[in-house]
Amino acid sequence: MRRFAPQLFAQLFCFPLLLLLATDSNAQVPIKPATGRPDIHNRDLEYREVRIQIDPLYKLLAEQALRADFRKLQVLNIDLLKRVFRRSPDTDDVTNHKEISSTLGEIKKVGSRLRSNLGVPKIDGNTRYDIALGPGVLLLDQTITSFVENPLFRERRVVDPELALRAGKDITEVVRLSDFLRKLPK
Repeated sequence: MRRFAPQLFAQLFCFPLLLLLATDSNAQVPIKPATGRPDIHNRDLEYREVRIQIDPLYKLLAEQALRADFRKLQVLNIDLLKRVFRRSPDTDDVTNHKEISSTLGEIKKVGSRLRSNLGVPKIDGNTRYDIALGPGVLLLDQTITSFVENPLFRERRVVDPELALRAGKDITEVVRLSDFLRKLPK
């Protein structure tokens, strides 16, 4: 019996150990390839396949977001005009000023998002305004209308640098003017 115990122990312990070391499991992480190039090449091919599958969906979502921003800019403009020129008797001046300021801030945010998403050129320049709230809101309305009615956005196949420049000027003016009017004292 003594002779069999060491042999039995060696067989019971070493045999499973050899099986663990000798098997090629899928759960094990392989060591990096020697050159690294095939791995990068495979990732690049996988990325291209995923990008080809995602691009149409991404373009559709981006187009819908742009349309929503165009609509939101127009709705905010109408809301601002109503708040400034049709004051209701049940609201006080402080509440009305807060609502106007909030709407102007939202117009600025949507205008900035439109400018960056459309890729229209940002026009630099320092414009000084010396206007009150009422005439400023009317000027903002004209600028928003000019931007929204630009033929560059109505006809998809129109690529005109002059129209793009005008759209850039308009949306930059919308952002600047809304920021200026928001900071006016009440």
